[in-house]
Amino acid sequence: MSNYIILDTETTGLDNTAEIVEISVINDQGEVLLDTLIKPTKPIPGDATAIHGITNEMVAEAPTYDQVHHELIALLEQHTCYIYNSSYDTRLIRQTAGLYGLQFDSSKCSFSCVMEDYSDRFNDSYWSKLTHAYHHAISVTKAEPITLKAHRALADCFMTLEVIKFMELEEEQSDKEGL
Repeated sequence: MSNYIILDTETTGLDNTAEIVEISVINDQGEVLLDTLIKPTKPIPGDATAIHGITNEMVAEAPTYDQVHHELIALLEQHTCYIYNSSYDTRLIRQTAGLYGLQFDSSKCSFSCVMEDYSDRFNDSYWSKLTHAYHHAISVTKAEPITLKAHRALADCFMTLEVIKFMELEEEQSDKEGL
């Protein structure tokens, strides 16, 4: 598996009125392709800020979603995109695009849910938090821990990349044992 991207978002909440306040995309080599705060159409609630640390002051001068939409869609249409909890992030892309009258046709994109893959293979199909999967992965691979704060989009992209590398390694070892 190569030539894929990893995406993560941070949002104003979880419901059907939530919108993106930060989005990051990296490639399979860990190179940053997109990393930006997004100014939402309404204030960020305190309970969301308590999770990701993004404040209304931080996004005051940030671009609005419509200013990054086309760059994001171009990346998504060119690569398979891995996301930890893909149904959530793709829903938030659709919801946020809709606030600006923009279309998000996910049928033109290829998404893979790392959370579901990890849970199926290592947690009896029970979903695990990204931080749990990440710590499991680096405890096995002995990768250097990232220094970025969890629950920020870029950090979560790098953690997801480590989980993917771990699963690839486990699959290679399984294939060798099966020979």
